[in-house]
Amino acid sequence: MSSRATMSISAPRPLGLFVSAAWLLGVTVLVYALVAATAVSLFGAAGVWAATVAMLVCLGGGVLALVATHWVKGPMQPLATVALGMLARVAAPLACCMVLMIQRGPLLEAGFVVDLLVFYVATLGVETWLAVGRAQPPAAEET
Repeated sequence: MSSRATMSISAPRPLGLFVSAAWLLGVTVLVYALVAATAVSLFGAAGVWAATVAMLVCLGGGVLALVATHWVKGPMQPLATVALGMLARVAAPLACCMVLMIQRGPLLEAGFVVDLLVFYVATLGVETWLAVGRAQPPAAEET
């Protein structure tokens, strides 16, 4: 008998809504610590305020995406999950950026858009990792 050693990164197992939201919150808080530390050194208190608003906007969109896609079942589940998730995740940050660009407030001067992009990428990564666990096909039997 010969044994083969294989190395692979396994997809996460499907997690419940609250566990998924906890993962999203945990990663977002860790990213917030880094972004806020940078923001306070560059922009002072206004930078921390901009980072906080950006975090809340992206976290809200991420949780909304998790909730919107959690109960989707059936043959259209992968497509519906991607479409609903993208809509929920993108709508809040885009609307917030549009309002801030029209108003030209102090958040823009404090690096809000950059903060928003950092949080958007971080939450997108976590949600993609969680979605891979939900979209796993049934395991094939080995013969």
